[in-house]
Amino acid sequence: MTRRYELLLVDDEVANLQKLQRTFVDQYVVHLAQSGREALDVLGRARIDAIITDQKMPNMTGIEFLEASQKEYPNLVRIVLTGFTEVDDLIAAINTGKVHRYITKPWEPDDLRMALRDALEKMELQRENERLAAELARANERLRTENIILRQEVEAQIRPGTIVSGSPEMENILRLLRRVTGTETTVLIQGETGTGKEEPARS
Repeated sequence: MTRRYELLLVDDEVANLQKLQRTFVDQYVVHLAQSGREALDVLGRARIDAIITDQKMPNMTGIEFLEASQKEYPNLVRIVLTGFTEVDDLIAAINTGKVHRYITKPWEPDDLRMALRDALEKMELQRENERLAAELARANERLRTENIILRQEVEAQIRPGTIVSGSPEMENILRLLRRVTGTETTVLIQGETGTGKEEPARS
């Protein structure tokens, strides 16, 4: 079963918070908070994917809450609900990556749903790209390690005094040489220069 996204809704006014809850409760697992401090507590105990917060709240504004949470929870969708008078501050927050987008009030449920859906799709693409990049890095590291091992094996096979044979005839010769190794038997090895007869002679 596909996991449902978990959404944190933050607003100090109960009526607004209830309206937000009604807008999203059918599609998401919804968590509610009436202040930035309470929202930080929710982030610490729930697996939140997206935050929708009102900007104008006492003690801690929406942007201040998002700034406080960004370091520990950098990969969440962050949407701010705001009045027209606060747009300049929000544009600055968007430019620094603290806010994905803002929605001006009064907002329409369908518009807010669409904004959240689009932001979550972008987040999923980013997560998939990060996963693929990490997987590629692991694969490259495995290949690098395997290449080192292979190179060491090849170097060990072709070191001076070692014969690398690929034919049954040469294997038979090597078996015969191993049988007479350590005896006083004289073995005459004949062949043209460059055929490899020098290596058994030195063995």
